[in-house]
Order: sequence, then C-alpha cells, then structure tokens
Amino acid sequence: YQKIKNCAPPPGAIVSPSVGVEGAALPCLYSNNTIEELNERHKEEQVLALSGILSPYHKRAAHTLYANVSRLITITKDEAKIGFLTLTFPDNVKDHKEAYARFNSLNNNYLKKHPEFGEWIAVKERQKRGSWHYHLLTQLKDDIRHGLSFDRLQKGDYSTANPYLKYLWKELRENLPKYGLGRSELLPIKSNKEAMSRYLGKYISKHLGAREETDKGVRLINYSKGWSKNSS
Repeated sequence: YQKIKNCAPPPGAIVSPSVGVEGAALPCLYSNNTIEELNERHKEEQVLALSGILSPYHKRAAHTLYANVSRLITITKDEAKIGFLTLTFPDNVKDHKEAYARFNSLNNNYLKKHPEFGEWIAVKERQKRGSWHYHLLTQLKDDIRHGLSFDRLQKGDYSTANPYLKYLWKELRENLPKYGLGRSELLPIKSNKEAMSRYLGKYISKHLGAREETDKGVRLINYSKGWSKNSS
C-alpha cells in the first residue's frame, strides 16, 4: 500500500499492461494523490502499478463506480444540486455488519422519506484506527453551492453557506443521532464529474490500506434503489 501511494509496484509484483474491464482502460481514480495535476504518463504508471494489486472484484467495482458517479451527476443536470456527505459513528463502529445496519436504518427511515434527498452512491471505508465511515454522493432538491467560499471554508469559516445548505446541516445534526450516527459533513462538489469520480474512487484504494481479515467479501459500494445505473 505504501508503494501504491508512491505510484510504484511492490517488489515482485507482476505488472500487466492489460488493465480494466473487458480490455477497456481502467480510469485513473485509485490514488490518494491529487491525480488531476499529474501528467498522462504518470497517471498511466499509477494504473499499471495498481493492476497487479487490485483484485478483479475491486477493479470492476472501481470501474463501475467511476461510470455511475458520472451518470448520477449527469442526470441531476445541475452540479450545484449534488452533495458530498460524510457519515461517521460516535462509538467508532468496527463491525461492518453493525455499520451497515445503522446506515440502512438511516436510509430506510430518513433519506428515502426526506423530500430534500434523492438518489445516492455510498462508498464504505475503514479508517486506519479500524472504524468505518460512509461517503455519499447524493442528489439534493436545491442548490447548495451558490455563495459558498471554499477558501473561507478551509479556514473554518462556514458563514458563506447559503440558507438551504445551513438548513440541511441543521437537519442532519438533529436526526443522525437517532440512527446511531455521529459527526457528519455535507458540502457541495467543486469539481467536474470526472474529478469527482476519481475522488470518490480513491476510497477503494484507501480501504485496502486499512483492510482487516474480516473485511474479505464486504461490499464497499452501495447505491440507492430506483435509478438506472451501471452494474459490474
């Protein structure tokens, strides 16, 4: 994993130029680096390095995730109505079944019924300390990006958020504890759909760095029901 972050294959790894699904090139989204700033040759080296590491399942899942993120943003038609929501557990849940049970309860009893939330894509990630987080890309009813200063946001100044985004923050603060969830962060996306696909996709490779033996077979990606998505 440490070698992956430096875009080089580990010693002894067999690196094959044949990457992707059915001969298609794997999208370069599996790095923790800011890959949008790298040149095309460097991107290709990253993908080739990872081709000997990722299992066929993770390759398919990451490729499908890339396509579905792009599709979700496209069908929403307005990127300002897409939110990136991070969900955590106050008691640092380490059991993947318990984490999913709480998230599933939130979805069935809150997200599905709330008029402000639409379709979503969720990526499940284990932190290095062992606890699980969820990262969702979700449709929203209105614009949450207008007026927001990302520069001021990075300095801890949330005052530029528009009234609708502040309303959603309040909603989440009041309702997430009911489903065993803790601190959350909902923000608009500030990049295009290709960059957002890569950003979400990096959690697949991040998860591999903190993976435990009990994680074998754990579903890392979930989708809301009801929209036409690509399947791996």
